[in-house]
Amino acid sequence: MKLYKKTQSLDSPKQVQAGLSLYKRLITSHISTTGANLQGFNALVTLNTAADFVTGAIDFARLGVAKGLGTNIRTGASNKDTVENLYNRVYGSWGGSLRRLTDAISPDIPVEYADAILNMNPKIMEKLFRDISGDGGVNDTMRMFNLDGETYQKYLKEIEATQGRKVSC
Repeated sequence: MKLYKKTQSLDSPKQVQAGLSLYKRLITSHISTTGANLQGFNALVTLNTAADFVTGAIDFARLGVAKGLGTNIRTGASNKDTVENLYNRVYGSWGGSLRRLTDAISPDIPVEYADAILNMNPKIMEKLFRDISGDGGVNDTMRMFNLDGETYQKYLKEIEATQGRKVSC
């Protein structure tokens, strides 16, 4: 089965990368993969938020002990640095958890902030969004991997026929 023109070597890294990109799109474009990813991400964020609250509570208790003692029992040195460090950890843990909760209620705030930062440097935005989000493939496969468009489209149609579904490009 001849998929690429003779002018392109089969050992060429660009063709291997294009094949891997197409393979990733075949796997990640399936609905069950998307569902599993969403459920997994939901569980991850929920557990991470709960863990941040627990970690903050533990650090808060340690902060109370360190502040109450005033000095380190072993060395006799002041606990001022330890108290400040624990305060910052509590603030970070609880602050991050509360931000995630408010972002769930109003997701526009972090999106607008991210857009403002990305609009400051379009070159960085282009690099970050080189890949199609949630798809696993690049936006412009032909340009990215320097491929002949006609041959690639024929190859893509053969893959779609064997899979029995359309692959997004």
